[in-house]
Amino acid sequence: MKMSIEELPNAIWKLVEKNSVTKVHSRFKFKCANFKVSGFLPYFNHCGKYYTLYSKDFNLSRNYAILMTPGGFLLNHNLALITAFVEKKPFKPVFPSVNGVISDELELFMKIGPNFAKKMHEFSINNYEKYGLKNEFIVSGPFGPGLQINANQKGTIVGVTCGTGVALFVDFVAYILRMNIYRAGTLEGKEYKLFADEKFDRLIDPSFKLMLFSSFKTEDIAIGKAIFDFLHKLSQDYKFNNFVYYLRVSSSGEPHWNANFFQSHIDLNASKVIAYGPLGVEKELVKELKLAGIKDSQFHRI
Repeated sequence: MKMSIEELPNAIWKLVEKNSVTKVHSRFKFKCANFKVSGFLPYFNHCGKYYTLYSKDFNLSRNYAILMTPGGFLLNHNLALITAFVEKKPFKPVFPSVNGVISDELELFMKIGPNFAKKMHEFSINNYEKYGLKNEFIVSGPFGPGLQINANQKGTIVGVTCGTGVALFVDFVAYILRMNIYRAGTLEGKEYKLFADEKFDRLIDPSFKLMLFSSFKTEDIAIGKAIFDFLHKLSQDYKFNNFVYYLRVSSSGEPHWNANFFQSHIDLNASKVIAYGPLGVEKELVKELKLAGIKDSQFHRI
């Protein structure tokens, strides 16, 4: 049975692979024997949406986790694209079509934490039976409004995130990365594409810009840092001016973002402002953004 990721049925998924992303974050790969997932690259219509992962076997008060799927299977491909561009080496598209990726696998992103997430990290793929557990999970979603990005988006979008909240933006940033590498390559008479048929006809309005603010305790657990840093520099070097990245590392003594910081670092006339993180932190960010001059009408709630 071939379906879109936006129509995930109530089916059983098995964990088949677990990979560390940082010291405290991992990607989990699941397979479903009953159907194929088609076109599962998170694209504009579901960037920033989330999924639930459920197991009745863990015997916890909350037997589920809320997860995001930041195009995990594309991470290494995006890094390879960056390497080829930097080293000026030929790069053949890895996939024939941006809408035709078909797989029986689904990758989800999770932070090591208490309860359900801790259980997921404790058990290896092969020892579920040893502990009387079944390697069976139900994945549902996507849920939520997502980022709601228009193909002809105009003006500045500001994303202010704390911790894993930045995962909301990974797929969105990955598109800007591919677009900017393609544009920079054509200026030098070369073509760099991950998908052979990707046209890059979105987000081309000259007024568009994404300003992304990300905060982590230490730099080594900052999700997406390598890609964000590269895209920030690429956008400046080629004067695309469509992406800016700020990383706050709290362990280094950098002060909390406040109204004064936002007044001097963000576009107060942004068309959309998204603050996302743990509830208490998110409320504080929204308060400081309002003190800086952001109006209620500018906020987009996830």
